[in-house]
Amino acid sequence: MADFVHIHNHSQYSKFDGFSSIKGMVAKAKEMNMPALGLTDHGTIAGVITFLKECRAQGIKPILGVEAYLCRDHRCHSKDGQPDGRRGNRHINVIAKNFKGYQNLCALAQKSSLEGYYYDPRIDLELLAQHKDGLVVTSACLSNIVNWHLVCDRYKEAKEAAGIFQDIFGGDYYLEMMFHGIDSEAKILPSIQRLSSELGIKTIIANDSHYINKDDAEFHEYLMCLSSKRSIRDPKRLKFPFDEFYLKSEEEMLKLFRHCRQSMYNTLEIADKCDYSEIVFGSMRLPVFELPEGFTDPLVYLRKLAWEGLKKERLNQSKPHVDRLTKEIDDVTLIRDTKQFDFATYFLIVEDMMRFARDRKIASGVRGSGYGSLLLKCLGITEGVDPLEQDLLWERFISSERISFPDVDMDFDYARRHEIIEYLQQKYGDDRVGSIGTVLTLKTKAAVRKTVEVLDPENSIDYSDSKPDRSRNYALQNEILNTLPKSQSAFRKRDGSPIKCIDDACETFSDFARYMKQYPEVHRVAKKLEGSVSAYGCLAKDTLIKTDQGWVRIDQIDDACKVLHIDKSGKEQYTSDFHPHCTGVKKCYKMRLSNGTWIKVTDEHLIFTDQGCVEFEKIRKNPEKYKVCSVKRIRVSSSVKYY
Repeated sequence: MADFVHIHNHSQYSKFDGFSSIKGMVAKAKEMNMPALGLTDHGTIAGVITFLKECRAQGIKPILGVEAYLCRDHRCHSKDGQPDGRRGNRHINVIAKNFKGYQNLCALAQKSSLEGYYYDPRIDLELLAQHKDGLVVTSACLSNIVNWHLVCDRYKEAKEAAGIFQDIFGGDYYLEMMFHGIDSEAKILPSIQRLSSELGIKTIIANDSHYINKDDAEFHEYLMCLSSKRSIRDPKRLKFPFDEFYLKSEEEMLKLFRHCRQSMYNTLEIADKCDYSEIVFGSMRLPVFELPEGFTDPLVYLRKLAWEGLKKERLNQSKPHVDRLTKEIDDVTLIRDTKQFDFATYFLIVEDMMRFARDRKIASGVRGSGYGSLLLKCLGITEGVDPLEQDLLWERFISSERISFPDVDMDFDYARRHEIIEYLQQKYGDDRVGSIGTVLTLKTKAAVRKTVEVLDPENSIDYSDSKPDRSRNYALQNEILNTLPKSQSAFRKRDGSPIKCIDDACETFSDFARYMKQYPEVHRVAKKLEGSVSAYGCLAKDTLIKTDQGWVRIDQIDDACKVLHIDKSGKEQYTSDFHPHCTGVKKCYKMRLSNGTWIKVTDEHLIFTDQGCVEFEKIRKNPEKYKVCSVKRIRVSSSVKYY
């Protein structure tokens, strides 16, 4: 087993700056016989759960962290308070030791984007000190404040800065030493060792890896061109001076730091400090639901509402319905007592949302296997369908033998969806409600377009001009991509299966294959760039709720996520990357469906049936009773769109 582990590493989640896939990183560490591996992406923790799961699958100990941006005041968003602009965002590695540290890591990531975004998501010393529990901090690269003072020959200021971090984190603060061939790195190494000796701060050896193998440096350079929107031939493009930013073996690191063995051993010390056994998947955390006076147990209150609902539906005299409701409530009780899954609180939260929508006459509905539950019908969550009459199975929704999180998909009129969100903000707190974002990657078409932009295979851009003309390059991009169908439904193989990569597209579309043969370099590079993280988007249908115990969840989500803050005007703003797997997220489906709005618009019309003019609400509750003959418009809100 190696006596050194890589702490400072970037994956593809460092957008356009990391070329390492998480699976490849972990496999490389295992191949080099390293017991652990760190992940410290720039300003984001979007990849940490994927990384955690992959490490566990391959038998490598994970070290979860982030390379954060540190500034004087994270609430200042102008050059008045930060005269050096983006250069004032100094790097610092923050690593979680345990679940508490992971929660603080999430809090720092959220606040850095929500409160501190200025060129980059930033934190300051005050914020870092507030969330210091369970964290390890290292001094990162040349952009760190300590290292930058040393580069500028300001040893006294560097010592003061290092002392501040030591005062906050004590023995959990480390000084990083690294060398990639850069003169400034070699210059400050003796000063770092001097700081370590004078202040008693331990040092660690690190290699700031941005790609897995040395040969990948070429493709990392292409990624950096994408980040600055420049061609590889552009002399002004951003580039690394050397190709040493990869996952090196223990032997390669020993050649660089043969007199610093203890600093290499100290990386194992950080790995030993990290314990994420409390981060488990499949657990259940829910917001604290406030019960009416006289109730202390959610299950007791749920049972009361259920039997009242059965009576309201006039089914309380039907023995099959009584037996079915009894069975469903017993299953919910059994699951809580044996598996610690509190489905009762979950159902009460959903019932509360649906009741609010009905009271406000917001068009709403539920989809999915929830219609197999008589309990949901009695609670008023589902309407219309009697699961016994339609032979719908409760076990399709929940079974005590197959425990899985129940999934109630709620649809709301998109024109009034903001009212639901505002209600959740009022109930749980404005800063505790957000939307889910998704990580977007370069698919086949985007990878080809970006590659043509970067490589400029016809040398059509003249960089001697102050404003180079890129029109010929854009024309070539369109010429190639016009050989592929624009419709996603038509972008399939001949057997109907989806196209997953560039080679699939070449096999299916001969004209596209001809271009790839004409420009083999485009084909080669695009295949490598395909799948790289390109941007973050918003998942339209979901909302998250946060409690005092952290973000709480409703079911498993497999993709990395961003939290979006929704201000009082309903505007969504990105805050932080996180994974709801173990922070726990109460995830509510709130689809913004156009047909939901059409139904609401219909409510503002006169509806003529075979029994005369009838209110829409009556038709919605008893659709089989009426036959709609015609609809006449009487009034439509200007905010409603027709589809």
